[in-house]
Amino acid sequence: RLFEATGSGCCLLTDHLPHLDEFFTPDEEILTYRNKFEAVEKAQYLVDNPRFAESIARQGHAKAWKHHTSEKRAEEFSEIIKKYA
Repeated sequence: RLFEATGSGCCLLTDHLPHLDEFFTPDEEILTYRNKFEAVEKAQYLVDNPRFAESIARQGHAKAWKHHTSEKRAEEFSEIIKKYA
């Protein structure tokens, strides 16, 4: 859902996972929560602040299309194969 949501232009609020910041910058391109209370708090903030939600969505969308497309993954996979071939 990480790449699908951001790639389609959604503002993503997701659970905080290790290494998530290798793909997106939390609180700039996506929002994360560590527990159910923080999830509710951040969800309400997004509802109350639609411009902020739109900003997160735009930045996540731009990052997804710049770095996380199927084409980019295919290029990375190709390089791995060439390295070990």
